[in-house]
Amino acid sequence: MASVSPLISVIIPVWNRPDDIRRCLASVTRQSLQKSDYEVIVVDNGSSDQTPDVARSFDGVTVLTESRPGSYAARNLGLSVARGHHVAFIDSDCTADPRWLEASLQAARANPKAGVIAGHIELKSEGGPSSAVCDAYERIFAFNQAKNVGSGIAVTANWLSRAELVRSLGGFRDDLKSGGDVDLAKRIRAAGYELVYAPHMIVTHPARATFPELAAKTRRVMGGRMASRPVKGGKPGWALLVARDTAYRVRTVWRWEGLSPGTKLRLSAMLMVLMGISCAEIVRIALGGEAKRT
Repeated sequence: MASVSPLISVIIPVWNRPDDIRRCLASVTRQSLQKSDYEVIVVDNGSSDQTPDVARSFDGVTVLTESRPGSYAARNLGLSVARGHHVAFIDSDCTADPRWLEASLQAARANPKAGVIAGHIELKSEGGPSSAVCDAYERIFAFNQAKNVGSGIAVTANWLSRAELVRSLGGFRDDLKSGGDVDLAKRIRAAGYELVYAPHMIVTHPARATFPELAAKTRRVMGGRMASRPVKGGKPGWALLVARDTAYRVRTVWRWEGLSPGTKLRLSAMLMVLMGISCAEIVRIALGGEAKRT
């Protein structure tokens, strides 16, 4: 007799993160839902360390390999074998609240017209000498799902959709190294479905604690933005857009409550440096470079 399909397929792409995937799977495999109600699929994206072995050490976890670089290619592979009515996405460096999947199903049942249930992402400080300014950056500009949903987008650090809907729209753009979640969320909205924020559907994500981590993220995001859509004026147009975005972010910093003037000044200076990194990435890609994956 054929086995009953699970309610949810959890899909986790990972690349060279053995400690992170251990923590993530420890949380995802200890959910309040019955084990038969969900399956866990890890898609290794070409790790050169023990990451796949760590994932295989968890009972009941399916481990696949996607050789094409990019987390969206990895998610699409997971989607192709997922048996669940819903698919839930979480990043490998996140940990899930014990009621994460239970809360996601409750939100889906309460919002049957939703195309995406976007859960809350709690940032956890990792500490370190530069963590105060980096934490402030992350808390203001990263992983604010309530704000994301208000803008018509969501991020795959905490996302639930009906599997058939995602498949019908072609899944994620696997040519993107960054921004594939934003692209898919926009296509889901264009197809007439709602995006819903679920505050009780919680995962925890580490705040990037060092400037090199933020710089790497800036390069990756810039490459993803350039690959996802054209901008009037071409590469110079992108530089102008980055300058405008930076000006908006600096204004946001100085209007933000709870930050000391010194922190606001250091954060503003860091935003200017990140703008320079983005512009350098625009030039590098314009000269034939490929978008970075990290």
